[in-house]
Order: sequence, then structure tokens, then C-alpha cells
Amino acid sequence: MSKILLIGAGFSRNWGGLLANEVRSHLVSKLEKNSFLTILLHRHVGFESAFQELRLSYENNPNKDNFDNIEIFQNALIEVFKIMNQAFSKRGSMNFSQDRTYSIIEFLSRFDAIFSLNQDLLLEILYFEHIALEAPGKWIGAYCPGLQPDANWSSDKLNSKWFVNNDFEPQPYQQPIYKLHGSINWFESQGDGLNPLMVIGEKDRKSTRLNSSHEWISRMPSSA
Repeated sequence: MSKILLIGAGFSRNWGGLLANEVRSHLVSKLEKNSFLTILLHRHVGFESAFQELRLSYENNPNKDNFDNIEIFQNALIEVFKIMNQAFSKRGSMNFSQDRTYSIIEFLSRFDAIFSLNQDLLLEILYFEHIALEAPGKWIGAYCPGLQPDANWSSDKLNSKWFVNNDFEPQPYQQPIYKLHGSINWFESQGDGLNPLMVIGEKDRKSTRLNSSHEWISRMPSSA
């Protein structure tokens, strides 16, 4: 029987990751000079529903002001995630102890697949390339099915991009990581530019419309 692990924001919290309400607080700080977006955030409990309102406004009235509001909000959100990922990178290790008995990496390696609701890069930064050292004989690494990292991934995890390649074939001796809400560093080609891929919004609302046939990918608008 396969062993599957599902993780959410509470998991990243152990390494200093932000919960949804904390992301909202950071956004309020970054957008304090934009009264419209600040009021919008204060009107909502979470940042997802605030972004949802922006998306619905644009879909109902696709003018430049509504699009600009989405871009400003989205760029601020990306900056918040970037700061969080930088904090992960500075930790250097996912483990809290040098005692292998308490190794978080060894624990995660026991699962046949990991499903994550998080868009941060905690696993990419502190887990993917360390799994082979603590799970010898089972895994040589981890990967995201359907995605391909750029050539700079190993040397610059904070700024690397992952691109949709629709290759879902199992990779031998590599642990699959399924990020159900996409990721801050996922992109797909869109004309001459790139479209970032994250799921942000409320359930059963139009702005969380799904992309193609993959129910775990949703689009964030991009001016690229």
C-alpha cells in the first residue's frame, strides 16, 4: 500500500513560513502607499479572497486600472514569497537536530509521494537535493511531475524557474512532489512571454478557473 503525505501552510510554519493571515499582514505593509489595495485587504480576512475580488473585477470590467491593480497586488505577493524563501535558504538545513533519529528529511523520504498545498520553495531549497543522503537506496532525489526546472536550478534555487512540460511519467528512484496549488516559481509559455502558475482564490468562483486538463494548475494574469 502506498504511503502518501499531504502538507499545508502549517508545515512550512515550522521553518518560519508564513500563514495566510501573516501573508496578508505583509501585503498590507508593502501596499501601504496604495490606498485602494490597502482598503481592499482590510476588508477581507485573507489575501486570497482579496485577490479573488480583483480578478472578478477585471473579468467583469477588463480595463487598464483593474489590470494594473492585479499586477501591483501580484508583484507584492511575489515579493512576500521571495522574502520567505530567502529565510528558508538561510537556514541551511531542514533538520532541527544532527541526530539521524529525528531527521525530518528521512521522515519525508518514507513516503511514496508528497502532496503540498504550499506555493513556497521550502522543499525545493531544503529537501530535494538532500534526500539522497538520508534515504540511500530508495531515492536519488525528488521532482515535480509535469514540470521541468531551468538549467540554473541547482545553483540558484531562489531565482530559478520551473516550466510546464506535461511529462507525468514516473522518474525511477525519484520521489514525486505534487504541488496542488502550483508554485511561486512555476511558469508556462504564453505568446512571447511567461505566465506564472498559482492557485489563489476561493473555491467555486470563476477566478480560480483551471488551466487545461490539469486540475492542480490555475493561472495568475501576466502582462508578459
